[in-house]
Amino acid sequence: AYSVHGRVSELSVDSYSTRGRRSSFHDPDAQETFNPRYGRVRRPSINRSPSFEEMDSAPPPKKDSRPIEGPQKNDKDLTKTKTYAGAYFGKETTVVPHFTRGMIAFCSVLMVMEIIINGAREGEAFEDLSINPLLGPSYGTLIAMGAKQSVRIVEDGDFYRLIAPIFLHGGVLHLLFNMAFLNSFGTHLETEFGHARIAYIYLMSGFFGVLCSAIFNPTIPSVGASGACYGLIGASWADYFLNFSFYRNQWREVLCRLSAGTIFNALLGLIPQLDNFAHLGGLICGFFTGLTVMILPRYDLYANLKPDKSYQTCLKLFGLISTPVIIICFLIILYVGVDVDTYCPWCSYLSCLPTPLWSCEVSCEEGFDITDSVLGNSTIICPRDIGIREAESPSGIKTDLDVQFQFCVDVCLN
Repeated sequence: AYSVHGRVSELSVDSYSTRGRRSSFHDPDAQETFNPRYGRVRRPSINRSPSFEEMDSAPPPKKDSRPIEGPQKNDKDLTKTKTYAGAYFGKETTVVPHFTRGMIAFCSVLMVMEIIINGAREGEAFEDLSINPLLGPSYGTLIAMGAKQSVRIVEDGDFYRLIAPIFLHGGVLHLLFNMAFLNSFGTHLETEFGHARIAYIYLMSGFFGVLCSAIFNPTIPSVGASGACYGLIGASWADYFLNFSFYRNQWREVLCRLSAGTIFNALLGLIPQLDNFAHLGGLICGFFTGLTVMILPRYDLYANLKPDKSYQTCLKLFGLISTPVIIICFLIILYVGVDVDTYCPWCSYLSCLPTPLWSCEVSCEEGFDITDSVLGNSTIICPRDIGIREAESPSGIKTDLDVQFQFCVDVCLN
């Protein structure tokens, strides 16, 4: 029996079918071979076809009772071995999504640590809801734990700020939304493609999403696994194009579902306070990295691994070349200090699109950072591309949140 996905479920080569008739026959020229999955089998001779008299008079096939020679392997080991021969990472028959569950647990533990550290720094576990409505820590705590900030990445050499934001979140609500997204997409993809491939796509997408955010939103401290989660959407597109023949009659349904999900999540990033550059960067990187590792193995009737199709090889080669080239180019843009607004003045609308329901004007609610300076002055990192400014410190700026917010408004916006 041969499934639509190219996997062998049951095989008997002693039966032969021609002109719609199926019966057993004995081929004296047949070659007996050993298959590690099905034992000793007989392959019919390719130089001789049975006559109708032989087909009608052939006795029923006898079960081979002789002991099977050679090593014995169960289905799981055999499938894994064959997949390693034809794919880059390999795939087991039954995969438990350990990476997805481990990432959800790890991010949850870090969220608890954020709350504990914020309580030690600020005296309260959660920031005021008027400043952080996501039920989380202050911006100062997030920055201290590794939130993305381009100035510190480039000038202070804090390269870890391109990786740490993947595991940090701005609040409990932020964590719940991203982990629900990860559980929905990650569990399905990891079960189908294995731990290593999904871990590679997830981490690379998260890193590239933070890199895009550092270039296009340099002053806004941002955290979250959104870019990595959007990378799983990009990987789903890569799976759709690479393994198109596996979908058969479902390709229209899958195309509509992928299109609707992608468009909805892309439009969701146009709302203020969301870093859509990280989302789009993760989506693009997830697609390119998915092209390199998401080719599913195909088998023939004898459980032999079939070679990849030509279009699969071309797409894989395209992904292998595009992924490092794009990452290197964006790293150069970040560290050289290219002003992207000069070359792409409309790019800001990709992250926030003004509508009658909301405004995209700069607000201190987007986040700022105040540090002590010499001679009684304070240095503030203003939101978005306003930059860093210094002014005389008002009384109570170290402890009073209202004073800090008003200081941001007076120095950065007025």
